Amino acid sequence: MNPPLRILCFQPEHPDASKYIRVLEPMGVLRKRGHTILSVEKLLAAHGQEMTPEKLVDQCDIFLISNVDISPPRFEVFERMVAHCNETKKLIIYDFDDYYNEIPDSNPHVRNCPEWNYFVKLIGMAHVLTVTGRELQQVLSEHHPRIFVLPNMIDFEIYKPRPRHSQKLRIGWTAGITHLSDFPIVASVIRKLQQKHHFEFILFGLFPDFLEFISNAEMIAKYSIQPEELQDSYHRAQVEFMKHAEGIECALVPAVSYADFPAYLTNLDLDIGICPIRDARWNRCRSGVKFYQYAATKTATIASNVYPYSDEPVVLAENTEESWTEKLESLILDPVFRGHTTKLQFEYVFKNRNLNRNGLAWEILYQELVKHLCRKEGA
Repeated sequence: MNPPLRILCFQPEHPDASKYIRVLEPMGVLRKRGHTILSVEKLLAAHGQEMTPEKLVDQCDIFLISNVDISPPRFEVFERMVAHCNETKKLIIYDFDDYYNEIPDSNPHVRNCPEWNYFVKLIGMAHVLTVTGRELQQVLSEHHPRIFVLPNMIDFEIYKPRPRHSQKLRIGWTAGITHLSDFPIVASVIRKLQQKHHFEFILFGLFPDFLEFISNAEMIAKYSIQPEELQDSYHRAQVEFMKHAEGIECALVPAVSYADFPAYLTNLDLDIGICPIRDARWNRCRSGVKFYQYAATKTATIASNVYPYSDEPVVLAENTEESWTEKLESLILDPVFRGHTTKLQFEYVFKNRNLNRNGLAWEILYQELVKHLCRKEGA
């Protein structure tokens, strides 16, 4: 029997969705299986200056970091931890879930994102990388020889089936603000289908600060500013979004914390969830987690025929108005087809992307990597 693992990771007070999905939730499964999960922040709070970077490393077998952990101000401490990991034969795993070398200009996070060379330097310090899918594995392979795919998973203890209280068909898009530029793919489709069929359209999470967004949009409209006149790509994307949204009846639900997200998604009571994404490497290097979230709440999913969704059992649409109209209308008009699709998708995600059923993937990989490192160092 393998001994329990001691895994050291960053656990900030207000983690983002990536941190929850890629670190905190999988580590919660490992904790239930008897492994020790150590928080850098809690150790520092408990021991103060006595807890040096080297002593932090002494507590663990594995130092797990993610691409949201290491900012330039933390780099010196991180270097000391890496050096001590190598001296004491501790495994360094770097989890990557976005390809920051091609972050779009319209993404508001681009302003605070370090240059790609910075991430390449971090990648080079890890013994192993873990990623969400094969596209990200492929693009990072030129920077590291050992990359393993650990798909995102859904915790079915926190995602519950929707209540099905609504008497009206509900179609929704749960998208963060980084997806503003994907909206034009479906805007004209939603507008035209609303003229033929009765359904509610809900945009959930697109605006972290809805009042700020409306204020910016109203100011831009008041002074008749055109997108090409704006130097900030993010604000250009806002203007384009408002133009494409004209004539669409929709409910706007502001973003919530990830801790509150599952309950909000369930209570939206969506019959159909959409996942439009442009065919760009940035998008192909992301995961199909929105599909897993829809499926877990028993919402049928239709998505662009672009990886990662092209590898999942969703209703796929080419990124044309004709294809999206045809595929979405088939789900609107045929409740039997919609119900069958929902059932198949739920069963697939429950079987293959269920954290409580498949969380062993983390345990098995980590234990094998620790043994491999020990054998290598012993040799």
